Amino acid sequence: MEKLELKSEELKTEEWLRVFESLGTSPFWVTISGGEPFTRSDLVEICRAICEVNRPKILNIPTNGLLCDRIENWTPKIAETCANNGVALNVNLSLDGIGARHSEIRGVKGNWELAMKTFLALRTLENKCHSLNVGVHTVISKYNIHELSEVAEYIVNELRPSNYIMEVAEERSELFNVSSGITPQPTELEQVLTEVARCLRAAPRSKELSKIGLAFRLRYYELIPKILESERQIVPCMASFASCHVSAYGDVWPCCVLGYTRPMGNLRESCFNFKKLWCSKRANEVRDVIRKGSCSCPLANAHYTNMLLNFKELFKVVRNL
Repeated sequence: MEKLELKSEELKTEEWLRVFESLGTSPFWVTISGGEPFTRSDLVEICRAICEVNRPKILNIPTNGLLCDRIENWTPKIAETCANNGVALNVNLSLDGIGARHSEIRGVKGNWELAMKTFLALRTLENKCHSLNVGVHTVISKYNIHELSEVAEYIVNELRPSNYIMEVAEERSELFNVSSGITPQPTELEQVLTEVARCLRAAPRSKELSKIGLAFRLRYYELIPKILESERQIVPCMASFASCHVSAYGDVWPCCVLGYTRPMGNLRESCFNFKKLWCSKRANEVRDVIRKGSCSCPLANAHYTNMLLNFKELFKVVRNL
């Protein structure tokens, strides 16, 4: 969990607006991550600014689903802003287990029931808001690795979300979980992900399991055990080149895994001049570390970008179509 004493140091609404203005229209995909995004009272305003100023193609918001009423009330407003600006909105609900097991893994009593209430509300909204896609996101960790096939079968066949994403848990300085052993072993992952891939290929086709999106996910599932086993970049990482992470405090990171260990700079300290920070000596030093392959991780967001920008990997993705 994030350090609660730092809460007061988070960027204020007006500071985020300065960040977005500095970024311009360069972002293609924007994810508002957490913690829980819906705990921010200014989330609707932030989403409106992203859509109107940055105009990405996709705005992605993950949620644990606990704030049911707020999610149900705010999502239509965000979806309307997205629709008015030609932005697709993904709201992904986190589900790491089925029933009481999900609540146990998440450490919140009644989490499953609240998540299901939120999911049903979002599915109703999805039928009314053409810009909204409601998905489910499962984090693969040592806590659910042996139940993963069952979880995948239930979600794709019973819930049938508009998108279903599984990502491997990482040890991140951002989450203060380094040395926690949360990432499953490569041999376990390879076996389970093979079963999951079989499940996804056989799932009923709907917009969530579009052929292109599924093809990228299947290749990701093939790559991750190999990366963890070899502890090297099998595909050159484009984090800090084609993507980055801006923390709640204005720190620009190459990705959320490196986080506090490899910061590229702070936007407050750079007077919210993103271009100046992005082209700084410090940022280039971080890129040199990544370019040399000094790090490797299973971070899904980075790997999708890596595959998209690598011809050989794109060819392998195409084979999954």
